[in-house]
Formats: sequence, C-alpha cells, structure tokens
Amino acid sequence: MMRVITVSKEITREQEKAHEQVQIEILANHANRRNAKHAQMYSVVEAEKNSEQWDKFIKKEVLVHNLSQVKEVEEFEEKRQKLTKAIDTKK
Repeated sequence: MMRVITVSKEITREQEKAHEQVQIEILANHANRRNAKHAQMYSVVEAEKNSEQWDKFIKKEVLVHNLSQVKEVEEFEEKRQKLTKAIDTKK
C-alpha cells in the first residue's frame, strides 16, 4: 500500500507558530489509526497506554495553544473512547 501526501505545510522552527498552526483533527486521526493498528498487530495493553499518552499530549500540549479547535479534541476523545471499548472487547 502506498500513501500519497498532497498537503504541503510551511516548515517553522518557531515553537509558538507551530503550536498555532497544528491541525488537531489530523493529529488525532493519526493517533487513533496508530493505536488501532498496534492493538490489532501487537499488544492491546500497549495500545491502551499509547492511547492515553496521545490523549494527554493533545489535551495538555496542543489544545492549550489552539482553543479554537475544542470541537476537534472532543471528536478525538469520542473516537478514542470507542476504540478503547473495541479493544476491551478483544481482551
């Protein structure tokens, strides 16, 4: 399988600017996809730990700089909870 990335983003070394421009929805989808794959292929317990770490990172490091994206974080949390429930049924 090959994935083509068609969106180009400006590269910056300024932390403040990077925080402002992050797209939480893309970050959250990546986290959920990665955790689901990890649970499927490797360890359910490790996938749950990863999920919690992503949740903390998005809420504590990303959201505080992007309060306009609260809706995206709520959607991420909802999807993360569904994923966690699905993982729990696989145990």
